[in-house]
Amino acid sequence: MSGAKLRPMNDATWLSSILSPGNVALVTGAASGIGLAAARRFAGLGMTLVMADLGGPTLERARAEVSENARTDVLAVATDVSQLAALQRLHAEVAQRFGTVSVLMNNAGVGNNPGLPWENGEAWQKLIDVNL
Repeated sequence: MSGAKLRPMNDATWLSSILSPGNVALVTGAASGIGLAAARRFAGLGMTLVMADLGGPTLERARAEVSENARTDVLAVATDVSQLAALQRLHAEVAQRFGTVSVLMNNAGVGNNPGLPWENGEAWQKLIDVNL
């Protein structure tokens, strides 16, 4: 990183330039919980918002709710973060539609306890695929 100037995270000017109206925020796991709360906040700041989560009525309801109070675009993209091809499609769609992503919040995760790995290897693999 020759010549690159790293800025500390506490630099309010730098942070406010990222969290600016029109910049793009992409949140995975955005249909509920912390992801939905973050999506509301980013939209409230006037950021263009991409909400990624498993497809279905929960994601659509979340998008509709956030869109009601948003001052800019809100896009919901059905995405299974455990699938590389789905992540590549998400990236391609966001890049084509909006360009550069200023904030990427990798929030998607599952909290189920699959038990002992040698007894439920498939469930453990799903947990690892989603959470990592």
